[in-house]
Amino acid sequence: MRYNYLTTLTLSLITSLFFVSCTKKTEDVAPPAMEESAETSSEASTPAALERIEFHTESVNGALHWMPESITVKAGQKYLLVAKHELEGGFDFHGLQIKDLGIQAQVNRNVEFSQEVEIPADQKEPIVVGCQFHPKHQSAQILIEQ
Repeated sequence: MRYNYLTTLTLSLITSLFFVSCTKKTEDVAPPAMEESAETSSEASTPAALERIEFHTESVNGALHWMPESITVKAGQKYLLVAKHELEGGFDFHGLQIKDLGIQAQVNRNVEFSQEVEIPADQKEPIVVGCQFHPKHQSAQILIEQ
């Protein structure tokens, strides 16, 4: 019985040491260098490099609003649109409806919504930012600078 216990213990120890040594060897090896293509090397095309336009829910005199009331952007430019709902109480989500940009999404409490958008070059009228779920939710607008 004692012999079986020692054999099991020894085999477990050897196996553990083997896996630890294999893990350390793979962690020390650098990943192979990747060649950057013209598409991946351009930082301007990544959402992190885009200018952010951000809306959030806010309660004003008992009414919910997308705030700020307006944001000014340039026509033909790409942006990272961000929407947040961090209000406590009330609905757990709000809608984000921007028909001119083809956006209809649900923004959940404490979960940031983000999407890359391009403002149409020929857009002249303000773009309405509303809530498709709650008709009393006050809209905001995106003003266009040519």
